[in-house]
Amino acid sequence: MKQVLPPSGDGTVGAVPLPPAIPEQAVGAPPAVVRLVAAGDGPSLVQAVLELMEESGLGCPHLGLWDVRTGTWRLAGHRGVPETLVETVGARVEEAAREGSEAAGLLPGGLRHRLAPIRGGGELLGVVGWLEPEEEAAREVAPIAPLLQAALQRIARGVKQRKRSSQREAVRRAALAVGEARDLETMLEAIAERARLLTGAEAVAVRGRGAAATEDGWIVRGHASVIAPRPEMWPHGIPIRHQGRQLAELRLRGGGGRPDDEDLALVRLFAEHVGALVASASARSQLQREVSAQSRTLRWLGSVVEHLPVATLLLFSSGESFLVRLNRRAKVLLDREEETATIEELAPLLLTEEGRPFPASGHPLARVARGESIHRLEAQLVGGEEGAPRFIVFHGEQLHGDGECRAAVIALEDVSAFKTLERMRAQWASLITHDLRQPLTSILGFASLLAQQQDLPPPIRNRIAAIGSAARRLVRISRDLLDASLMDARHLGLERAPTDVAALVRNVAEELSRETVDKPIRVVLDADLPRLDVDPVRIEQVLENLLSNARKYGRPGSEIVVHVERAPDEVRIHVRNVGDPLDEDELSRIFTRFYRGRNAVRAGFPGMGLGLYICRTLVEAHGGRIWAACTPSEEVVFSFALPLQTCQPTAPDVPSGGFRPHSSAG
Repeated sequence: MKQVLPPSGDGTVGAVPLPPAIPEQAVGAPPAVVRLVAAGDGPSLVQAVLELMEESGLGCPHLGLWDVRTGTWRLAGHRGVPETLVETVGARVEEAAREGSEAAGLLPGGLRHRLAPIRGGGELLGVVGWLEPEEEAAREVAPIAPLLQAALQRIARGVKQRKRSSQREAVRRAALAVGEARDLETMLEAIAERARLLTGAEAVAVRGRGAAATEDGWIVRGHASVIAPRPEMWPHGIPIRHQGRQLAELRLRGGGGRPDDEDLALVRLFAEHVGALVASASARSQLQREVSAQSRTLRWLGSVVEHLPVATLLLFSSGESFLVRLNRRAKVLLDREEETATIEELAPLLLTEEGRPFPASGHPLARVARGESIHRLEAQLVGGEEGAPRFIVFHGEQLHGDGECRAAVIALEDVSAFKTLERMRAQWASLITHDLRQPLTSILGFASLLAQQQDLPPPIRNRIAAIGSAARRLVRISRDLLDASLMDARHLGLERAPTDVAALVRNVAEELSRETVDKPIRVVLDADLPRLDVDPVRIEQVLENLLSNARKYGRPGSEIVVHVERAPDEVRIHVRNVGDPLDEDELSRIFTRFYRGRNAVRAGFPGMGLGLYICRTLVEAHGGRIWAACTPSEEVVFSFALPLQTCQPTAPDVPSGGFRPHSSAG
C-alpha cells in the first residue's frame, strides 16, 4: 500500500492510503489508464480521471464529488473549462447530482454540455461532465465508464476512511477533554457538553447510576429554548458502560434532522471511550465520600472519647506495635501529660488487686491487644497520695473490623472511694456482730435456764420463749451480717469434709420442725445418695435459710417438702412450699444482696434481704448453682445443686454488683 501526502483542504478527498481497485485488464493500456492505476491518493485520482476522459475524446472534462465538509456536491477538478463557465458548470453538476440522471444542455459559445452520473454499490459516486462543439457528433462515456466507476469507488472509500479517522480523532479529543475533570459531577457535565458538540443535538442530558449517581439527577446541556423537562422521555438513549456495568446514561433531544444515525453511532463510540473514565471517577468520588465520612466519624469519636467522664484508653495498631491514646481523665488518673503512649510505658502502672505486678503474658493491656475482652477486672495503680493504694476496675473490649483485632477501647473506673467505704463498712459490720455475740449468748443462756424452771406460770414461760426466739433471730442476723462482710472482702473460707447430705437434711428439718407445728416439713430422699466433699456447717446454713423462708412466706397449714435427688453429676436439693408466686422480675433479682420481694414488704415480714444472697454465695463457693422457680399450682421452689466432685477449697469470688441467676435444670 502506498503512503500518500497530507490531506487536501477541499474537504472532498484526503491523503489516505487507497487500495488499488482498477481491473487488471488495464495493464498494458494507454498511458492515461496506467496513471489511473498508479494513482495513490484522492487528488491524483481526480487528475487521472480527467486525463483519461480527455484522452478518450471528452473535451474540457470535469468531475463533481460530494463534499463532506460542506455537505454539498461541488466541482472536485476540471481541465480546460473556460473561467467564464466554471460557475455555470458547477451549478449544473450539482443539479445533475441531485436528480441522479444524465443531462445535456447548450452553453454560450456553441458548446454542448454533457453530464453523466457514475454509480457503484447502489450509491451515487460522482458526476462526470465534458464540453463538445454543438456541430460535432455527441461522444459517450460508456467505453470508459468501468474505469471511472472503479476510480470513483476508490475515492469514495478514501473519503469514508478519512471521515472515520476524523470522527475517531474527534472522539479521542472529546474523551481527553472529559478526562481532565477532577470530580464525577464535573466529568458528567463535560460528557454532556462534548456529546452535544459531536452530534449537533439541540440538547443532551446525562445522569449517573448506582455509585456514579449525582445528587441533582440529570445534567442538561443545550439551548434554553429547546430544553424540555423529563429527559428520560427524550427519544435517543445511549448507556455508558464499563466492564458490562452501566454507570451513566446519555439522552439526546434532536431537531432539524439531527442527530441522525451517523451522529448516534458517533456518540456511542464516545460513550465507549468515556466508560472507563466514569468508572474511575465514580470510584474516586466514592472513596472521597467514604474518607470524608470516616474523617468526620473519627473527629466525632475523638471528641466523644475526650469528654467521657471515665478514664478511657484507645488502642490502635501502629505497624507491629500498638499505640495508646489517653483522654483527659485518663491523663489525670495515670498522672501523664502526653496524649499518646505505648503499652510498654503504661504496663508498669497497673498492678494486681493485691498490689503485685502482672505477668508479662497475662497483663490486661497485652490481653486486650491480642483481642481478648475483659470485664470488671479489679486492679491497683502505682502511686497515690500519701502512699495509699488506688483501686480501679478495668474494662477492655476489642473493636471488630476485618476479622483481626486492630483496635480496642479500655475504660478505667476509679473505685478507690468505694473500696474505702466497703472496707469501713466491713469493719463496722465485723465490730457490730462481734460485740453483739457476747450479750446475745448471755441472753440465750439465761433464757434457757429460766425456761427450765418447773413452777413458772404459762404467761411468764411464753415471754421467756419469746425472749429466746428473738435472741436466736438476732444471732442469725448478726451471723448473716458477718458472713456478708467476709464475703464482700473475699475472706470467707470453707472447711470441707466428707458429708452425709441425707442425714444433714433430716437433722435440719427435725430441728426447725420443733419451732413450728402449723407448717410441717417432710423430707423425700432418693436412694443411694453419695457423700459429698462440702463444708457441712455452710450447707446447713443454706438449708436453714431456705427453710426459714419457706416457713415465713408459706401459707398457714401448708406442707414444706425437701426433696434430695441424685443426678448424673450432681446432687440437687429442692425446697417446696405453697405461697404467693413470684413474678419474672423478682425471680431474676431474688438472690441479690439486700433485695426483698414485694410480698415480704407488703406483709411486713422482718428481714434484711441477706439470706438468699448468702445462700447463693455459699453454693457457688462449693462449685454449685442455685435457682428459684414457680409452678402453675402456686408452688414456690428454691433449688440448689452440689457437684459430686468439687475443686479444692477456695474463698468465694463475690461480685460487687447485681447477681444474674443460673438457669434452672431438672
